[in-house]
Amino acid sequence: MSRFLLVTGGPGTGKTSVVLQCAIDAASTGCRVLIACPIGALVSVCGQQLPPGLDIVVETIHSSYKITRKADAQYVPPGRLRHFDLLVFDECSQPEDRVWREMRTALRELSPGPFV
Repeated sequence: MSRFLLVTGGPGTGKTSVVLQCAIDAASTGCRVLIACPIGALVSVCGQQLPPGLDIVVETIHSSYKITRKADAQYVPPGRLRHFDLLVFDECSQPEDRVWREMRTALRELSPGPFV
């Protein structure tokens, strides 16, 4: 069974709605969920669409993965991400290549879980 699921589609097709509902469903069954977004404005939008009382954290990708500017760089292992059962990335086409490289490194270190 793969740990990864990719939801694709054009603008306005409901991708964000689908992943938010998946996060809500997972949290409703007791999963700890992290939703990571490329920008703070999307963090705010996602947070407003979630019902209160569920174990769902919404952060920027940079915050959740502790990705810093190159001048401040030091590798931080992804240990805190082990506290989540499901990681959701919204608008994952937006982060730059350097950010994706760091995220891929962290995801490999998190194997065999969580689901992404």
